[in-house]
Amino acid sequence: MKKKENNNLHVVQQEEDTAGKIVNEVITELHESDAEMQEMQEKIKRHRRNHRIRVTVIAAAIVLLVSVSYWYITYHTFTKTRIVQKYQEEQYHNSSYEVFADSVIKYSKDGISLLNKKGREKWNQSYQMATPVLVLGEKTGVIADNGGNHMIVFQETGVKGEIQTNLPIEKIDVSEQGIVAAILKEELSPKVVCYDAEGNLLAEHKIAVSTSGYPVEVSISDDGKLLMVSYLKVENSQISTNVVYYNFGGKDSGVNNYEVFSKSYPNEIIPEGYFIGNETSVLVGSSSMMIFHGKDKPQPGETITVEKKIKSVFRHDKYIGMLLKNEGKEGYELRVYTIYGKQVFSENLTKEYSHVTMSGREILLYNNNQLCIYQLNGSKRFEGELSNSISKITPVSGINKYLVMNADGMEEIQFVK
Repeated sequence: MKKKENNNLHVVQQEEDTAGKIVNEVITELHESDAEMQEMQEKIKRHRRNHRIRVTVIAAAIVLLVSVSYWYITYHTFTKTRIVQKYQEEQYHNSSYEVFADSVIKYSKDGISLLNKKGREKWNQSYQMATPVLVLGEKTGVIADNGGNHMIVFQETGVKGEIQTNLPIEKIDVSEQGIVAAILKEELSPKVVCYDAEGNLLAEHKIAVSTSGYPVEVSISDDGKLLMVSYLKVENSQISTNVVYYNFGGKDSGVNNYEVFSKSYPNEIIPEGYFIGNETSVLVGSSSMMIFHGKDKPQPGETITVEKKIKSVFRHDKYIGMLLKNEGKEGYELRVYTIYGKQVFSENLTKEYSHVTMSGREILLYNNNQLCIYQLNGSKRFEGELSNSISKITPVSGINKYLVMNADGMEEIQFVK
């Protein structure tokens, strides 16, 4: 019996030792797993840290590259171009061009057509005009025979209507709805008239030159409700300009022969004026610009007086620009103002340019094949010569790309180093 007891005790001791060993092995394995887990976590942390560093470095490099590229594109002055694509046809000869909406107007004495920026024709209209004059709005345009009796109103979709007048056409303007305002020539009693696009007479004002003066400029607001007329008057050998606003659709319309405002400018000739939208209009004299504000009854706002002679005026969106002839020295000064009279750009020019236009925040000056482009931030975008004479130029989609119109057709160019 004692022998059995001893054997039983011996077996129990072996089982306890084996269980303890197993527990120890399990604990050891757990410790080893914890160590491996910690090592793995450290590796993951290092990988994430290295990944963040790489991403940060790559992002910084991209930002630096973009910044350098932007600076180069924005502030570098290019002097050379390459021709990307040419669009040539025989009928381009003796044609003039203007940018209209997202297309190009091509016109001559024989007709007018609308082209896309690849030179493909969208529509055309033939006519016979001795001296075609073109006026364009954002969506609507009119072409008239200066000194003749024929006008055509059009939009990007095609011709909207034709107008015949009973007196020679001197000045024209058009609203976005297609209402045409015109000065019709007659020595002693000229007329200021308004037509709809189909040629129906909407308004007629016969002028007594001896009392009112002779109308030298007419402009109509985009919505066709406001009309501005500049009258030049000579009395007792003294020259003056009387500017009158007429309202045909606002709350003050129909009162006092539709006249809502007038102002006289002694010793001043104001041969140019235009609306910017419906609430702002600009009058241009020989050495000053007067800005008016108001939708129903325009009122004088800012007056910009310059000590130099205004050679030409250009406008785009909410900007007004002037090319001024320097006094006492060679060259010109280029200035740009907001429609509230704040000067935002000025640059002296040593070369003479016959054309100045604005597109976006770029000012484009050209003469024959000479081209110079400034940005409103003051940087000179381009200065150099093109291979052909420039009739018109406008930016197109793509980096440093422009569409140039000339006597041989149209070509897409790109600035290069």
